Amino acid sequence: MKEWLQSLLKRRAVAVTRLVSVASNVQRHCIRNRSRRTKRAAQPFNEGRFLARCAVKNLCMSCDVTKRGFTLVELMVAVGLMGLIIAFSSVIFRFGVDAHRISSASAEIMQKARAITEQLNSDLKGLRRDGPLVIWFEQDNTVDEPNRYDQIMFFADGEFSSWRLYRIREPVPMDIGMLADDKVVRGNVGRIQYALASSYVSATNHSRVYPFNLKDKTDRNLARRCHILTADDLLEQWPDGNNIGTSIDDTWPSTGERKNEEYEHDSVPVSRWKALDNTDFGALGGSILVTCIHNYPPLFDSRDPNTFGKLLSERVSSFKIQWAYWDRDLLSDNFELRWFPGDDPDGDQQKNDSHFTLMQGKHAEITGPRFGAVFNVRDNQQMNMWMPPGMLYYDQTDTFAADFFPKALKFTFTVYDSKRIIKGGRTFTHIVYLED
Repeated sequence: MKEWLQSLLKRRAVAVTRLVSVASNVQRHCIRNRSRRTKRAAQPFNEGRFLARCAVKNLCMSCDVTKRGFTLVELMVAVGLMGLIIAFSSVIFRFGVDAHRISSASAEIMQKARAITEQLNSDLKGLRRDGPLVIWFEQDNTVDEPNRYDQIMFFADGEFSSWRLYRIREPVPMDIGMLADDKVVRGNVGRIQYALASSYVSATNHSRVYPFNLKDKTDRNLARRCHILTADDLLEQWPDGNNIGTSIDDTWPSTGERKNEEYEHDSVPVSRWKALDNTDFGALGGSILVTCIHNYPPLFDSRDPNTFGKLLSERVSSFKIQWAYWDRDLLSDNFELRWFPGDDPDGDQQKNDSHFTLMQGKHAEITGPRFGAVFNVRDNQQMNMWMPPGMLYYDQTDTFAADFFPKALKFTFTVYDSKRIIKGGRTFTHIVYLED
């Protein structure tokens, strides 16, 4: 313990000695500076030396300013680099905006295509193979890729409901208020039609404009028309089951349009439709084929809300329907799966074997690239440009069997986006198998 106290006292003595030494040094330094200031104050003012010092100081400041500035060349280089950066940035921004627009347009087109294919799948899933099936084929004279204006009508099982409300016996126009007794027509069997829609000439002129007459093909729309088969006695009994061929063409006094266009119900049961023969459908392509398919495709006009329920997709420029069949290849002597009708069934890039040209050569009634096919109709006789399977030629000598019914249907359609960003649109192919 004694040794520890002695060591502590020694360290404290050393520290005190150092502090005294530092204090004396500081005192000497202060005395020295005070004497220097006193001597300098005693000297007379030298104006020349003062001016010289000021000049040197100003010169140094001028040199510093010059060192901190830019030359004209440096400024031009900087401006040029800035211009390049802005130009590259604008190009990158432009690419980004274009990519976003194309992506949005592609998403819109895919959404439309998905709606079409899902509706086709839903309707054709319940296809009544024992009921009439009617397909109309038509194309224009476009050289590279002809536009198709095909139509199809068939019967299907499912759960169907009307888009418009019915009041008492007839549908209610959209501009009339709803009443408590208005109802929706529902049923489990529908008469369904797909086609490119017709439209009105103008808001006041309700003459029809057909899709092939539209100047801009992107203005065409794909429509779906559905009549619900029902035995509801409270609805107007239309068409007349004893005279379908004539009553199908009746007009609705409220609008002057045909009831087939305005009504969403059908009072004729499937059994009666299945019993129709060529005479019922009408000799030489009578009223049923003309009104339901040929001359009166579904009506959609953006100025008439009563037609909105038939719209399936806007801006569909072409709608093609084909069915599958097997044919022998002349070179390999093997059977190949082909599609009827087509301009180049064997895929050799030559159109000399076009089914449209072949059908015109075989039937004098066919005067252009258009004809119809009718399945499950009694008698199997030709009705002007409408043919039963046994009169449809797929090569120079062969026709389909009289009891032929398609096993698969291929739908090909071209869809555009609403702003027409993607030039040429996108073409889709969708195959629906009609057998389990």
